[in-house]
Amino acid sequence: VDTFSENFKSAGYMEHEPAPLISDIDHSVRFIGSTTNVFKQYLTDNVMIPGKGYFLIQKCLRTRNASTFFSDEVFLEWSSYFTAMGIISPPGGMSELLINTLNFLFELGVDVDRIKINVSSKDRDLLECVRGVQEKIKFIIDVDGVDDIGYYRHKYGMDKIAGRNFNLAIKNEQTGEFKDIGNIVVIEKG
Repeated sequence: VDTFSENFKSAGYMEHEPAPLISDIDHSVRFIGSTTNVFKQYLTDNVMIPGKGYFLIQKCLRTRNASTFFSDEVFLEWSSYFTAMGIISPPGGMSELLINTLNFLFELGVDVDRIKINVSSKDRDLLECVRGVQEKIKFIIDVDGVDDIGYYRHKYGMDKIAGRNFNLAIKNEQTGEFKDIGNIVVIEKG
């Protein structure tokens, strides 16, 4: 968490105040389950995102796993209570945000050959961004590696607001398997 904060502060992002876990900041949920819940105000209220944007470290609770939480037969790959780290930036800063995100992973000791970005060929702007950054930093790109377009799409419980993403994954050195760790989402109105 400290490395995330230091990395994005030094890159020029401002720290955003987290919301209480039970908050009325987003009426579409009972609990804050993502940094997106806190950042929704910048999508609906015409509030400007200053400078390069905000980073946020937020306590989150998701109840999706509640029915199997105490079962010994079900392995919960994703936790229900966790700390999320997120960023919101104004349009046009996607390449810089990707570079800053990769630098954060390098600060954590992740080698570039363990980083893979999954992107859909249907999102030409995102693919162009990823390929442009890959000219400088030689990570793995997997175009259309996931067939389901829903993997690259986000809904926010808001009319006419949706997101398209590319996904970052890290390879487990013991198993060789890639696991998703996050994504960069372009959020669009209309």
